[in-house]
Amino acid sequence: MHSAAKTIAWECLRQTYRPTPAKIEAVLGALGGDTAKSRIDYLEQKLRLVQVIGVGRDRVKFALDPMAEYLAGLDLVEHYRDNEQRWGEFLAKADALPGAPEAIKGFLLAVRDCCIAKGPEANVPAFVADELARRACLDPEAVKKARLEQRITRLIVGLTVPEAIDRISTAEALGGIGPQVRCERPKPGHGIDPR
Repeated sequence: MHSAAKTIAWECLRQTYRPTPAKIEAVLGALGGDTAKSRIDYLEQKLRLVQVIGVGRDRVKFALDPMAEYLAGLDLVEHYRDNEQRWGEFLAKADALPGAPEAIKGFLLAVRDCCIAKGPEANVPAFVADELARRACLDPEAVKKARLEQRITRLIVGLTVPEAIDRISTAEALGGIGPQVRCERPKPGHGIDPR
């Protein structure tokens, strides 16, 4: 169902990069196979993620636009992977859409989040997340600072692991970051005896 939801989401965003109802024929074609209709029915009736609308029930849309944006973003990461040309075409189309980037900012941010979360395992080129951030008007210095803070937070948790060698490696990594690290004393119950 997750795969079907991602496919439907991309069909709903493919043309305008904004969540809009997709034609049922296009969705059925993208899903393929004999079970396409039953997968749409399940997502509509059991999970209530999508709605089949129109006089002839000829269009499909997501119940929540942000869900469609994030599922479509996951679909892109899964299919575009390390293909720089396809990512370049995606970004070029984003630039050419009417009202861009403001009109499609939600989708750009969703795709960026998906690239950060799933990109390393899919080998998504590093430039993609940076270009999406730029188009969504995110301050590059604020993004860089947030990434550093996330890394420091993850490393600080590593100071509480039971193995001494792992704690030493973590401390060395934190030392390599430099004065940006402001280590708070761990709270009781987080793996280190506070005495």
